[in-house]
Amino acid sequence: MAQLRQPVDFEGFRSALADAQSDDEKLESYISFSFTEFRNIPDSLFKIAQEVEALEPESLSKKEAYQNFILAFAWRQSNRDSSHYYAERASGQLKELNNHVNYLRSQNLLGSEYARYGNTLDAEAVFVQALEYQSENDVTEYPEHFFYGNLGNIYSRVGAYDLAIEMYSRILEKTDRTSDRCNIQATLASNLAKIEDYEEAIKRLTPCIDEETLIPPIASIVRSNMSRILVDSGDIDSGLEYLEQAAAISYQNRVPNMELAHQVRLGRLYIEQDMLDEAEEIEIRILDDRFRSGPPNILIDKHLFLAEISSLRGDYDDVLAHSNRAIALARQMKMTHLLKDVYSLRSRAYYGLNNLDGALKASNQQIELTTGISRQKEDQELANAKVRHQLIQYETELASSQTVLNNVTNQLGVVGGLFLLLSLGSGFLYYRYSSSKTERAHAIKKLSESEARRKELEQAIKKQKEIFDKKDTQVFVHINSSLMLAVEDIRYIQSDGNYIRIFLADNNKPPILERCTLKHCESILPEDYFRKIHRSTIVNLLHIVQIEGEHLTLKDGTKLKMARRAKKEFFT
Repeated sequence: MAQLRQPVDFEGFRSALADAQSDDEKLESYISFSFTEFRNIPDSLFKIAQEVEALEPESLSKKEAYQNFILAFAWRQSNRDSSHYYAERASGQLKELNNHVNYLRSQNLLGSEYARYGNTLDAEAVFVQALEYQSENDVTEYPEHFFYGNLGNIYSRVGAYDLAIEMYSRILEKTDRTSDRCNIQATLASNLAKIEDYEEAIKRLTPCIDEETLIPPIASIVRSNMSRILVDSGDIDSGLEYLEQAAAISYQNRVPNMELAHQVRLGRLYIEQDMLDEAEEIEIRILDDRFRSGPPNILIDKHLFLAEISSLRGDYDDVLAHSNRAIALARQMKMTHLLKDVYSLRSRAYYGLNNLDGALKASNQQIELTTGISRQKEDQELANAKVRHQLIQYETELASSQTVLNNVTNQLGVVGGLFLLLSLGSGFLYYRYSSSKTERAHAIKKLSESEARRKELEQAIKKQKEIFDKKDTQVFVHINSSLMLAVEDIRYIQSDGNYIRIFLADNNKPPILERCTLKHCESILPEDYFRKIHRSTIVNLLHIVQIEGEHLTLKDGTKLKMARRAKKEFFT
């Protein structure tokens, strides 16, 4: 059995903060532990971001950059737009500060987010740009193989398996640690399987299966990938055995994200093999609170599996409940392509409940979803074909440049040579990132209102609240057709360039960013609850407690300015 995973070092974290002699030292401790200890714990990261806000270091620019970087990690699992927004801002700020290591970290996060949501070309551009920056600035403190590995992942995604294998093979040439080598071998073997070289793939991974010193995440990955290779080659029994081992290791050692992914995949394989008792054991396990959070794609898959096994059992109400969660999350995260046959499951459930109208509607929705997924797949295959065409187009140039490559390799070593290979081989465009700064609106002129007008407005608020108090149903709104929130959970909304910031009733949570104009937002919000009080602000009437002069005061003490025209029309 692999050794136990080290727990989060909370004691070391608090000790480092206590030993810090200045806010600058605290700031460095916060960013270091955020990256090494808390990167997969969103609640802790949000708390850290709040604590960073209270610091007063010498460089406020560094403080803002670090805070944005921490928030980018914090939002990664729940809001893709917010994660991208903060990662992009942090990247530009850290580059301006010549903060090399954290800039490369932010680039790795940004590129990974692009790749995660299928934006292959932008992801590739970010990673190549990071390699260029690392080479130009001679940054040795950050592992360059992170970027090479990510590039290999991108080439694999577009079907350029030969180039992906080349990337992973070159990393192996400079990697000595057993765990690192086995991690790379696992991915390399998967790409060999893609070109149906199963014999070589199994040969590559077998030594890692027998290695007893691997840390749990790598030991689990090795067995999981071996399982896929064996299943794809037709050896289902051996593939199932290795997947059971992978799931046991990741579960027993609480490997973040991986444990849930392995459990769901194992449950599905059990269903395919008509091992329903074993699949139900997986169902019970993943309903535990420890699996309530995780990357959205894995959570969507979890709910789909739960809906599927509920359908096999005839628990149709559970099918609808689990599928509802999958659909809501997929819409929120713009990942509806992962929903697969969810509406077919819902159609069967409605039919089982004698709801023929619901069954017909769900059946039509499945047709629409399948058509949409098919179109997305065709578009993606076309994009992949274009990328592969670029690779073929540069083969001649690569061949004629081999002599130059050898000379450069002799002078710069493998790193420089590999970078030249990437530059010639990919043929992709470099993408130059620049952080855009949103100009704030100028302070509005102060409004003077008579005491009679102030009382009139407060009476109107009181009357409006009496109307709200009579409502006994919870109202939800969809922001930008992707994010659903209960009305009472929103305090106010402000514009920020091409984004909006949604300030929540829970002050412990930072504002949510969504790519949406305030004008569009105003058009979809229910007028009974929301009013635009300024060209950049919409307020929830439920949260207003007082109007005095030019300001609205909310329940939590927040004061918002009102424009004169908005104030006049506020309760008309």
